[in-house]
Amino acid sequence: MQCHTLLGPIAQLVSPDSYRGTHNQVVPGSPRKLSGGGAHNHSSSVYIMSRYYCYILYSSELDRFYTGATILDPEQRLENHLIEYYGKKKFTVKVKDWQLFLAIECVTIEQARQIERHIKRMKSSTYIRNLIAYPAIVEKLKAQYL
Repeated sequence: MQCHTLLGPIAQLVSPDSYRGTHNQVVPGSPRKLSGGGAHNHSSSVYIMSRYYCYILYSSELDRFYTGATILDPEQRLENHLIEYYGKKKFTVKVKDWQLFLAIECVTIEQARQIERHIKRMKSSTYIRNLIAYPAIVEKLKAQYL
């Protein structure tokens, strides 16, 4: 199973001049300080844009999909599921062959959750496969839940 990712770069570097908010506050969609110097030394600071995702995992052993929303990189979220980071009673613990099937980059975590709920309400593996076959469906979902 091949992963289909509909997202931009994971981290977008920006200059400190474009930073909105204080150094102790992260505003959704604004850059976050990763590392570097003090409050007035921006020369060694690195900022990334906050990213939100609706993601779909696929298990060929179960022939089932798992849909979720996250603020983590989708590959990291997959890894967390595989190492049972979220507990031993979760659905994804049943097998260890989960693969990232689709990742949809969203503007807010609320948009990611709404798209997740929409996909779950469809209760259809055909619908999920059509998200890959017809990318316009994903764009409509993103616009609908903006």
